Amino acid sequence: MRGIVLAERTPTSCQYFAGLQTFAVLELGLVLIPVSIQNEAADLLIQLVCYTICCLIFKLYLFSQLFIYIYIYVCVCVVCTNVLLFVV
Repeated sequence: MRGIVLAERTPTSCQYFAGLQTFAVLELGLVLIPVSIQNEAADLLIQLVCYTICCLIFKLYLFSQLFIYIYIYVCVCVVCTNVLLFVV
């Protein structure tokens, strides 16, 4: 997701919503999420931050596991090469 736009859609702001939607979605290529009250917007922002943090932690975990596997593979290759050189 490149970016999002949170827009409070109330009876008062409905007249401007179509213009905002056209500009944000069609011209800028952003995701538009309408909310009805400010508390809903706050809850959505909290969920987005928590999701982003969880994804980052998961990616760091996967990267660390990959690094461990690469390190083990390199160590085994070095040990095997040394054994082969010693035997020959």
